[in-house]
Amino acid sequence: MQVGVNYPWLNYGWDFGTPPTGWGGGSDPDWMARIDGDLAHFKHIGISVVRWFILGDGLTYGTASDAPQVNQETGQWNFTPPHLSEELLAHFEALLQRFQASNAAAPPPVLLMPVFVDYLFCRPGVPALTGMCPDPGFIKQGRAQAINDSTKHRDFLDRALQPLLQIASEYRQTIYAWDIINEPEWVTNNWHCDDATGGAIDEDAMRVFLQDGKTMIRRFDFKSTIGFWSSETIRRTNIDADINQFHFYSEPDPRKQRRLAEHSFSPEFPGIIGEFASAAAKDHWPDLKSQPQTVLNRLKCIASKNYPLALVWSFHPGSGGDSFSQWSPQVDRDIECFVYGRNCP
Repeated sequence: MQVGVNYPWLNYGWDFGTPPTGWGGGSDPDWMARIDGDLAHFKHIGISVVRWFILGDGLTYGTASDAPQVNQETGQWNFTPPHLSEELLAHFEALLQRFQASNAAAPPPVLLMPVFVDYLFCRPGVPALTGMCPDPGFIKQGRAQAINDSTKHRDFLDRALQPLLQIASEYRQTIYAWDIINEPEWVTNNWHCDDATGGAIDEDAMRVFLQDGKTMIRRFDFKSTIGFWSSETIRRTNIDADINQFHFYSEPDPRKQRRLAEHSFSPEFPGIIGEFASAAAKDHWPDLKSQPQTVLNRLKCIASKNYPLALVWSFHPGSGGDSFSQWSPQVDRDIECFVYGRNCP
């Protein structure tokens, strides 16, 4: 089994494109100063795939006059998908060049799994703060119409996904697969919404968006995947992809703990674990019984269920970690032990 890592962002929503004034340390994104070293580190411990959010919540996609605007009477956020900025495209190509150079320098290769958008892209808009003041030219979220509206969603794919795919086609050997959206359940009606009033996206609209996204990705001869929060979504909706991805989190509460099912996907369209927690205390896997809740034991458990790839959540070189992430030298050793049989406890 291969091991991957979620390097979801160094700066959420603005790893690509120009952020609000004062947010960055210079003209280049913060990741540029450290990605070469991180890729070398990943190779050393045995990481094969890096999953990385591209547009995130949309902060740098549609700014100034193109930013989402709220209807003061209805509270609805209106958004017309623009073309990607030249800065955003240049930053994305620079990332692919770094992966290509790293893979050319020394084996084994580390491949990129770009995540086109995060579910927060569709939540109600929140103006970014420049200093202490809201900046109407930079809106986080607020872009649900790019998926919900049948005309706008086609413009969104044509103006945002297609240019990224065109650039990636020049660096084809660096791409593992394209992830269309991270955890769409949280914003789609009837798909495990955490909002009692329902999701921002109609189920039919999300289905069409995912299908059209898969079609476009395949047209560029890449494999498609969808970062579903749960394998149950794949089963209930019957939505598949070239690589069927779901995220596996259990719970500390014994009443809510889940067991990881055996891999039951077709070998032609395999299933992968797109996220699992590196933090031992946050999750309790009943499959491990009395064993320590380590990344090594979780990897062994996943491998025993015949999955071909599992990606740890998550490697945050900055301060963007969360309660599911607890990267440490021990996690490095756990992965190195699983992949290479080195530094084992």
